[in-house]
Amino acid sequence: MSGFLVGQLILWLIVALIVIVVAVYIVNWLYHRSSKEVSFVRTGFLGEQVVINGGAFVLPFIHDFTPVNMNVLPMPIIRSKQDAVITRDRMRIDIEADFYVRVQPTREAVSIAAATLGRRTLEPEKLHTLLSGKFVSAMRSVASEMTMEQMHEKRGEYVARVKAAAAEALAQVLCQMFGSPPHNARERYDRQARADEQRRVIVQARPVSQQKRHWDKSEKPIE
Repeated sequence: MSGFLVGQLILWLIVALIVIVVAVYIVNWLYHRSSKEVSFVRTGFLGEQVVINGGAFVLPFIHDFTPVNMNVLPMPIIRSKQDAVITRDRMRIDIEADFYVRVQPTREAVSIAAATLGRRTLEPEKLHTLLSGKFVSAMRSVASEMTMEQMHEKRGEYVARVKAAAAEALAQVLCQMFGSPPHNARERYDRQARADEQRRVIVQARPVSQQKRHWDKSEKPIE
């Protein structure tokens, strides 16, 4: 009798071990955890759930899973030669700028980023292609309102105005450029003018060569 009980006990232990292994495998397969670098949005059954610094079960067929990159993403912009920006006095200026963007760590921002950008937040090259036009537009717009001399002598002002214009353009997808976005562009400009050390846009305006410094009568300043 004792031998039979021992056999039954060993059998149940084996069954329990198998059940535990299967349960751990299923939980590891279905349970998705967010991290400091990547949050995610789960949609489908029971509605949308934004997960930041947590986890949630994602079941096949009834849930969809969209990761959102929370890292700071550098986006270099170079405008030179034929693509150089045109100043108010119709001079061409070569400019190199480094923009840095990230998604705000809030549920609303992550939800909108997942809906508007999707998995492109994990692919910097595609995201750069999508957003670079907004940065270029901001650089050209501000340059058209300043002379070449003003851009060199008041580089800090040019940086702040470009950053304000670019941040305003990105507000629709709730991407921020280091710091909480103010309510309007003027407030953002004043804030950056008072805190030069907080700037994260580095603009290097280099004088064009002597042969490139010419009046282009056929072109008008960018509006």
